[in-house]
Amino acid sequence: MSSKLPAVLSAYAKNKNTGNIYEIATALTLLRQRGLTNAEFDEHAAFLESIAVYNSRNTEKIRNLYAAVREKPVGTGLIFDGKSIVDLICVTQDDGSGRTGDFLLLTSAGESLSLSVCEGKPKKGGIIEKCISNPTATRYGCTAEDLAAFDAIQARAVLDYKAEMGKKYGTEESAWPSRIKTKAAIDACTEVAASVASRFAGLSGEVQRTCLVDLLRIEDGKKPADYLAFVDGKTLIPRFYRFETPTVTWAPTLRANGVFLLLENGGKIIASTQVKFNNGVYHKGVESSIRTSWNATCCLSDLFTMTAIPL
Repeated sequence: MSSKLPAVLSAYAKNKNTGNIYEIATALTLLRQRGLTNAEFDEHAAFLESIAVYNSRNTEKIRNLYAAVREKPVGTGLIFDGKSIVDLICVTQDDGSGRTGDFLLLTSAGESLSLSVCEGKPKKGGIIEKCISNPTATRYGCTAEDLAAFDAIQARAVLDYKAEMGKKYGTEESAWPSRIKTKAAIDACTEVAASVASRFAGLSGEVQRTCLVDLLRIEDGKKPADYLAFVDGKTLIPRFYRFETPTVTWAPTLRANGVFLLLENGGKIIASTQVKFNNGVYHKGVESSIRTSWNATCCLSDLFTMTAIPL
């Protein structure tokens, strides 16, 4: 498997997702355990450097990651959760494979196990949270009429944003900083969140459940992936966990809290979705959508039993 280094990492030379560094760290950890040598690092040095350079936000961190992996002992084989792993396939850009997984682990027994990757470390009490989706308004049952109303809110927000930024930073738009908190954005997203919660409350229980199943993947024993790699943002060392079949009893409610949609079940907030503009309200002459690419974060440890898997 180690000789497939370019195949495993090639996707990261083609996109600049902020989470790439955590997936790269996970892949290199597994490849090193499987037998990736420093000679193979040297053989593919130009390719690895191209990944670091292309991921410009984290270039130095990725270079440091390469150096740190080279200092680790070379493994003689990868046994993962008692299974012998013979191949690693990257599916980070393929939503049709591995559910929400970023990699597939192929075992000597012919199994294909999905591994999802995210940044973070367990919170107090072992709580594990993860951004599991970037949903649109329609995934909460919103109608075409709702979407038209959101577009109107968006249009007003752009005008308010321009007035607010012009007052703070001057009339030259090219000098405006990007992705900063503004009253225009907060007010618009709060209005949309309240509307979505109201629409959801009016749906039948069956439709509500269909929406939540789609968002959380909790029906009929389904899991978002077979395993999770939780990567420490500072050390870039992954911790591995197995997802067990969900056992929760569902009586969920959804309510708006400012720009957030909070999903509660059994008295606990188990998930939250941030209603936001995609890439800011307005940037370099381009308006952003207020009804797409929201951030849905789930408390996985409230949905599943998460069993730690040592390497």
